[in-house]
Amino acid sequence: MMSDKDCKDLEKTLDTIKRGPNDLEAIIERLKFRNEKLHNFNKRVTGELIKERKERKALEKKVMEMLSQYRNKGEL
Repeated sequence: MMSDKDCKDLEKTLDTIKRGPNDLEAIIERLKFRNEKLHNFNKRVTGELIKERKERKALEKKVMEMLSQYRNKGEL
């Protein structure tokens, strides 16, 4: 048999464990928010990566032109 104190403790524990539809909605909203932020971050990083690749390509072209000029004329 459980005492009144045990019953109240059990009730408290069950109240903290219960998850209702409001809790699930809060979790869904939180996950949607995180998903949106991660997608925005991914777009930003992708844009930066594309920019860096373009800059690297331009620098490679410039270096190759300078190297070709050096080989042909002996000066930069």
